[in-house]
Amino acid sequence: MKNIWAIIGGVLATVVGVIALMKWAPAIWIILQGTIVIALIVGGIITVAVGISNIKDKLVEKKEKKE
Repeated sequence: MKNIWAIIGGVLATVVGVIALMKWAPAIWIILQGTIVIALIVGGIITVAVGISNIKDKLVEKKEKKE
């Protein structure tokens, strides 16, 4: 009996979600655009930090090999 309630709840949530998507589509796109911008900025900062860390590690390795 629990499986039936789970299916009914899932179908109901899907229907309500699709209706909400149609009604609030412009707001959802604005939120999505903002999220993408923030993700790009954070991803770029992380990538730069990893790149700098890798360069530092390679310089330390070269220094240790010379010694």
